[in-house]
Amino acid sequence: MIPDLIVIYDHSQNYYAFMEAKRLKIPTISFLNASDNPSDVDYPVLGNFSSLVAGDLFYYLIKKTLKESVCF
Repeated sequence: MIPDLIVIYDHSQNYYAFMEAKRLKIPTISFLNASDNPSDVDYPVLGNFSSLVAGDLFYYLIKKTLKESVCF
């Protein structure tokens, strides 16, 4: 089963996962540092992900959004 969307937190560390998703035509949300190229990503999120504080903030926001959006 192929996922509808893939979220890649650290684009430069997970480049091969990104390339595999692109090959399978799976849309991606990818968190990018200033040195990453956003042109290939379907939904780029730009930020300073080398910062621990920024990483914690985005992790918290994603977790909160997922918890609130899941309906059982």
